[in-house]
Amino acid sequence: MTILNLYGSVISVCSLRGKGVDMQIPISPENYQIFNSLASPTRLQILNLLAEGPSNIHSLAQAVGITPTMAVKHIRQLEAAGLVVSETLPGKRGMQKLCRLKDTHLVLTFTTREESANCCSYSMPVGMYVDCDVKAPCGLATTSSIIRLADDPAFFMAPEHADAALVWFSEGWIEYALPNYLSENMRLRQLRLSFEICSEAKGFREDWPSDIHFTINQKFIGFWRSPGDFGAVRGAFTPKWWNFGTQYGIRKTITVNERGTFIDGLPAGEPGCTLADFAFEPKKPIRFRIASPPEARHPGGVNLFGKGFGNYDQDILVYLDYETE
Repeated sequence: MTILNLYGSVISVCSLRGKGVDMQIPISPENYQIFNSLASPTRLQILNLLAEGPSNIHSLAQAVGITPTMAVKHIRQLEAAGLVVSETLPGKRGMQKLCRLKDTHLVLTFTTREESANCCSYSMPVGMYVDCDVKAPCGLATTSSIIRLADDPAFFMAPEHADAALVWFSEGWIEYALPNYLSENMRLRQLRLSFEICSEAKGFREDWPSDIHFTINQKFIGFWRSPGDFGAVRGAFTPKWWNFGTQYGIRKTITVNERGTFIDGLPAGEPGCTLADFAFEPKKPIRFRIASPPEARHPGGVNLFGKGFGNYDQDILVYLDYETE
């Protein structure tokens, strides 16, 4: 069963049985393969079955009423579209291919011609923060090792922190200086930030809520309540050497424009707060802070995933939509 929520320019299709992991898909010809993979009643049945939990090829074929050979073909198409991931594991009768959903939420985003006409975009590595104040448990990891020692906040400003692909802390904040490449004759119309994030618990806890706060240029955007610290299933891109609990997060999108401030398309922050309230200046860095304050109702910490960790092979994606004056 699914729910269809429409707000502004965003449609969210959410599985009621999912864990909350979401995948954002712009409506564009480049994503034809995803939409084509959904244009099959059999593949939709398979996706609904996998929403209930991982399953092997034989069980899926039996449940849908097709041969295992046909099931393999459908799974390959869903894998190619990035909707399903599989791994080969030992079974009762030799090796078996275990399939699971890569995501349980699909967020389809529509872009107007004005928004898509001019956009400056780049990727900010999660380790490239410029300031921080965190408390243990905390740590940093590259795609090959932990940086220095875990649980010592002093190492958060070690030179190697710029190489981090995973950042975690139980309390405090990190802040980025996002480059603003727009010149004086370019007027910012919309700022969008996309990143993968979740709570931080000892080891991991799927039911460990955390109120994660966001500010831009020292102005509070709002907070998102992460439902947990996810580690029961390995992240699609998490390195094999990483066996320390947390595996993946949930991708979130912050938007600031002339209509207001939004987290995943839903209003956030103070009513009436718009782009003009953030004092964006040409060529001046945009200060973006991610925090887990101790006074929050659920002070559950932060895991921030970069390229090479989690379920999305990305760092913090920054989009500056503008118009030329």
